[in-house]
Amino acid sequence: MRYFALLRIFMANSIQLEMEYRANLLIDFVSSLLGFASGLVVIYAMFNHATAIGGWSLPEAIALFGVFMIFEAFIEVFLYPNLGKLPDYVRTGNMDFMLLKPLRRSN
Repeated sequence: MRYFALLRIFMANSIQLEMEYRANLLIDFVSSLLGFASGLVVIYAMFNHATAIGGWSLPEAIALFGVFMIFEAFIEVFLYPNLGKLPDYVRTGNMDFMLLKPLRRSN
């Protein structure tokens, strides 16, 4: 449970940081929405000319696109920000500090 509390704190901090720059948050939201909509338009355009593509029906293709979007969002939220900082952490020695530092006991 302690790790979930720590994850909640990190997520709250991340949301606060995103809310500082509201115009950037709005632009990111609109960009994501346009990317999702354009993906759906491409899927509908392809299935306008065929009932199945590679054995996939329209509902299956939309479900696959949804799963892809979920995985892409997970990678963007959890992996990209941290992977970009990894070389700096290794170079400065902070990686060792972060790996060896114990969690503070809240009990």
